[in-house]
Amino acid sequence: MKKILFITLSVFTLNFAMAQMNLAIGPRAGFGHSWFSNTPGGVKNLYHPAGNFGASIVYSSQSNFGISADILYSIEGNKFEGNGIGGGIAKYENRLGYLRIPVQGIYFFGQYGDKVRPKISAGPSFGFLMSGKSYTDGKETGDIKGNFKGFDIGLHLSPGVHVNLVENTWLVADVGYYHGFSDITELPSAPDSKNRNIQVNLGVIFGIGKY
Repeated sequence: MKKILFITLSVFTLNFAMAQMNLAIGPRAGFGHSWFSNTPGGVKNLYHPAGNFGASIVYSSQSNFGISADILYSIEGNKFEGNGIGGGIAKYENRLGYLRIPVQGIYFFGQYGDKVRPKISAGPSFGFLMSGKSYTDGKETGDIKGNFKGFDIGLHLSPGVHVNLVENTWLVADVGYYHGFSDITELPSAPDSKNRNIQVNLGVIFGIGKY
């Protein structure tokens, strides 16, 4: 009888601990639009596909606060329409690849353990330039990594929601806006330009423990 009681209590305690997991990790990806803050006069900004993929780790407390850290490969840059070299109109693209690490403080609405928890998060995002390519009318025209600074920093802001799918598994969805603070150009003749992007992000995180 004591053995049965001990096993029952052990299982109950383990299940309770697992149910209270507040440290989670998982993959995430996003897609949207990126641009530079300062485009030379006489050109027309165009939609530039931007995306990211990587992993997130999230901690959520019982007092509505949490924190997250991501490690992502982020495709950024800009696209614009201007005068072509041989006359007419041409489409130009700067495609930059960053290793990006956003660290955000989170405020969760509702109660700890709710199935659906809206949230808002904000914090710094650190970018390390990995690649840079230029394109004219869709054709690659050169490596431009040397034209841009190797480090970028800005603010990442994202309202979103966590949805509990099954025990210790959550769907994470948000709309993220990045506002760069630093001039990213290396060329002395280029105007100061800062990264901007907006993306819709989705991910799934899995409970790995309680902290």
